[in-house]
Amino acid sequence: MDADRELTLAGVADGRRACFDAGAARFDAGAYWDAHEAWEARWRVERDEAARRFFQGMIQIAAALHKLQAQRAPEAAARLFAKGLAKLDAAPPGVELDLARVRSGVEACALGLAEGRFDPGDVPRLGVNGAPAASIADPMR
Repeated sequence: MDADRELTLAGVADGRRACFDAGAARFDAGAYWDAHEAWEARWRVERDEAARRFFQGMIQIAAALHKLQAQRAPEAAARLFAKGLAKLDAAPPGVELDLARVRSGVEACALGLAEGRFDPGDVPRLGVNGAPAASIADPMR
């Protein structure tokens, strides 16, 4: 691989990392709509299909949590969790994330909704910059 191509790929990975980290910090702070918006900005310009799929999945998961937090809409959230989970096959280069842990947390959220409950403790932390996890109220109450 030539040096110019290596620099270009490194720049793409850096851009993904910066965008993901910005959204993750908002996600961990409970600002799910803002996380959605941060990731959507990258999704719109991303050229790699696998990376686009990953960001779209994260967008849908953030939207699901927003539906629970702001709109108390568990049915819509359940649909968005399912759509988002279906797209989280792998984190793209430049994004550091324990995807298995994130998937497990989102699956627990989805299962809880299917059982008519929601445990905010199931919401996975993305762990950027040591941000504390936010708490959201149980929309089922």
